[in-house]
Amino acid sequence: ANENRWDDIKAELAKIAHPETNPAFGYYIAVTTGKIAEAISFLRAGGSEAGLAEAKMLEADLHLRSTHTNDARRLWTEVVAMTNAGERALALASVNLNDVAAMRKAYARTVSVPLKRMVGLRLGRALVDVPESRAEGSRLIRAIVSDSPDAEGACDAFVSMAIAELSEGKWKETLKTVSEAMEIWPDAAKRADVQACRGEALFKTGRFEDSRLAYRRAEEFAQDDAMR
Repeated sequence: ANENRWDDIKAELAKIAHPETNPAFGYYIAVTTGKIAEAISFLRAGGSEAGLAEAKMLEADLHLRSTHTNDARRLWTEVVAMTNAGERALALASVNLNDVAAMRKAYARTVSVPLKRMVGLRLGRALVDVPESRAEGSRLIRAIVSDSPDAEGACDAFVSMAIAELSEGKWKETLKTVSEAMEIWPDAAKRADVQACRGEALFKTGRFEDSRLAYRRAEEFAQDDAMR
C-alpha cells in the first residue's frame, strides 16, 4: 500500500475474497484503486435498508471525488428527506447542503454532543448571513461558544457575526465582537479576515491610525497564509 501497488493488493486479496459475492470487499478495492464508478456499483449492491442513509452518504462522497457535485447534493437531499436516517447521516447531509430547514431538523434530532455543536454552529452561521434571522443566529452561536469555545468551527462562527455586523454598518458592535473573539481565541488576532474587518470598522469610527495598522496586519497575515 505504501508503494501504491493497488493492483497487486487486489490480486492478493482476491485469493481470499470475491467481489462478486462480497460487495464490501469490492467497494474497498474499487475505492483504493480509484475506480469510482465501480465503487458506486458495489456500494449499491451491498446496501441494506438499515444502512441506506450511510450508504447514500458514502456514495455522495464518491461523487464528490469525481467532481459530480449535483449528484452528491441529490443524495444529501434524499438523506434529509428520509424518516429513518441516523443522526450522523442527517447531520452531515444537512450541513453539506447548508440548508437552514434541514439543519434545524438535524439540530433538533441530534443527541451526540459533538454533532449537535457542529450542526448548531453551521446553522448559526447560515442564520447570521440573513438580516431577518441574524439575531437568532448570533444567540445560537454565542450559546454554543459559551459552553464549548474549543468546539471545531466555533471561532469561524463567532467571526461571522462580526462580518455580518460590519455589513449592516454596525461599526461599534463589530469592534466589540472582534474584541470578544480575540479575547476568547488569542490566535484570532492573527487572522487576515479578523484584522480586515477590524480595520474597516476602525476607519468608519474615525480611528484612522488604528485602522491603518489593522489593515497592515491583515495584509501581512494574508501573505503568510498564501505562503503556507
